[in-house]
Amino acid sequence: MMIMIIGFGAFVLDIGRAYLAKAELQAAVDSAALAAASELPIPGQVQSAAIDYADANDYGWGPIVKPSDVEMGFWEAATRTFHGGVTPFNAVEITGRRENLNGNPVQTVLARVLGFNEFEVSAVGVASREVVADVVIVQDITGSFEDELPIAIDADK
Repeated sequence: MMIMIIGFGAFVLDIGRAYLAKAELQAAVDSAALAAASELPIPGQVQSAAIDYADANDYGWGPIVKPSDVEMGFWEAATRTFHGGVTPFNAVEITGRRENLNGNPVQTVLARVLGFNEFEVSAVGVASREVVADVVIVQDITGSFEDELPIAIDADK
């Protein structure tokens, strides 16, 4: 009977801890993805922003995002699908992990009695960014800037 009571306690306490850790990890990964998307399309800056924001929001667990967990790609809005490595880069996908490999799995309390010492959880966040053009072309149909046109042509060269 005692094993059954501990089993129910483990289910409530430790599974609850794992779900809470997953929700916190998802929040950290989502913030990292949003920060990284603001740096698109520059790979080094995207990775740096993702790791910095993940570290700032890791709730003290330690590293949750590695450079290999950051992937730039293309977000297809119509199908709500991320295509990794596809250009033009307009999105970033970040995978956060609390696992043995990172040294930060979710530790159990009561489930240890049943042989479960830890849980591994992961979360994925995707953020996209509209591509903004660096060049704007304006046409003056009134002719009011006709005198300045040669200066603009010279400046363009």
